[in-house]
Amino acid sequence: MPGSPISRLPNDILYHIFVICMRNALSSGSYTDRIHLKKRRTWIRVTHVCQRWRSIALNCASLWNTPHFEIPELAATMLNRAKSTPLYLEANLTDSFAPFPVLEGACNDISRIAGLRISARTHELNQLLSGKTQPAPLLEYLEICSLSVIFRYNLPENLFKSETPRLRELALVGCNFDTSMFQCHKLTKLIVRTGDSASMKGLPEALESMPHLYHLELEGNLPSMITVRQDLEINLPRLSCIRLRGLFVDCAGLLHCINIPATAAVSVVGIVRTPDLSQVLVACVSRLFYQSTPLSADRVIKELTLDTTRLTPAHPRFTFTASDLRSGQEPSVSIRLVDCPAIYSMPNVKADLLARSILAILPLIHLQDLQLSVNGGFDAKHYSEYFGSLDKLQNIRVGGKSAPEFVASISQNYPALKSVAFHDVDYGVYNFMNALTGSLKRRSDEGRAVERFEVKKSRNFTENEAKLLKALVGTLDWDCAECKEEWDFDVEREFWTSLIG
Repeated sequence: MPGSPISRLPNDILYHIFVICMRNALSSGSYTDRIHLKKRRTWIRVTHVCQRWRSIALNCASLWNTPHFEIPELAATMLNRAKSTPLYLEANLTDSFAPFPVLEGACNDISRIAGLRISARTHELNQLLSGKTQPAPLLEYLEICSLSVIFRYNLPENLFKSETPRLRELALVGCNFDTSMFQCHKLTKLIVRTGDSASMKGLPEALESMPHLYHLELEGNLPSMITVRQDLEINLPRLSCIRLRGLFVDCAGLLHCINIPATAAVSVVGIVRTPDLSQVLVACVSRLFYQSTPLSADRVIKELTLDTTRLTPAHPRFTFTASDLRSGQEPSVSIRLVDCPAIYSMPNVKADLLARSILAILPLIHLQDLQLSVNGGFDAKHYSEYFGSLDKLQNIRVGGKSAPEFVASISQNYPALKSVAFHDVDYGVYNFMNALTGSLKRRSDEGRAVERFEVKKSRNFTENEAKLLKALVGTLDWDCAECKEEWDFDVEREFWTSLIG
């Protein structure tokens, strides 16, 4: 009855409320993050409210089937209260936090385990998983993460007797494995990081048997396309996210085998070791944007970012992102190329040529927002050719060395242009301000004035320059910040952290 006090609710309703509290608490943080472990235990407070609530909670076995192994005594109590219900086991084994005996005992009855997430060193993983050759009929998700830096963990042969009929999610980090170890026909999520070449070798063919896959993430020694069947065609109609990290030629080769829905988000971090890259990159981009398969229509680009500049060695050599503005904050397509200076360092002119090669083939007719930072391999005719006639392009953000040549193109092009933003630009370059004010004045005189002009992290920009621009645009947004050329070590650390996952 609406408005009734909670004390009048029947026991079964209270039980469901307790279950919701438990699930919300468990989803509040990672089991590997000690900061969030207390939040994951907050639901237990329902057992201390009154005698009735405590009795209900203690008699509901499914409330206790996700033991908190960070406190071994609590985990043992929860396992006892879970009785014979399916178990969901999650533990991060470190030097300071090792409830090993309790966890090992819980892992002995594989037939009861519905979910298993373990982060541990190789010898601990061996103790937990060796000899586990009985089937795992209830297993819904499996995540094994080896914490050993040098040695990868070799999954035991005949693990779970290769019988995992309910397996939906599989994540293997720092592990060597064989794709035949698991029944993967019902997988919806697959994550493999830093597996060896032998482990990855059979993955492309294995993907053929995963029609329900919606999330695919592969990192490390991706299968070489030399070893993959040339006629291989993988249909993943439900795929919504694919992330690849490894040698770019191998990333591109794998993408070529997969029919990816146009609604799926694609992220590639590719390592470049040779200068012969243009054809591979163009073929990869063409595949992503012009699939023309029964599964997928062509992609639409409404937002585009292209950056070939690099402030520090930690930054990507080449960054390309494109979005249709329908997939939230995540770009529809993201490609980052990282060179290895010890093997091959991509020069600026090569990076700019790569940018021009893909701009020449992209479907830009729907483009609304553009962010461009290049080194100097673009001139005014390139801007006019790629972007000048686009009648939906409203917002353009230009950085660094891109600005002078872009300025030369704006007087006669960009029919829908409303907003321009310059960042890291030197306004003291010879004749730059004259060219900029001249182009803006022409647009203003023709009734096509820029509505908003942003000046961010500028050089040699003063109140005098600001006064000139204010007379030619609708609104001038100047942050008064002077740009300094220096390495941002926070950015560097963040990049390498993201690169290694």
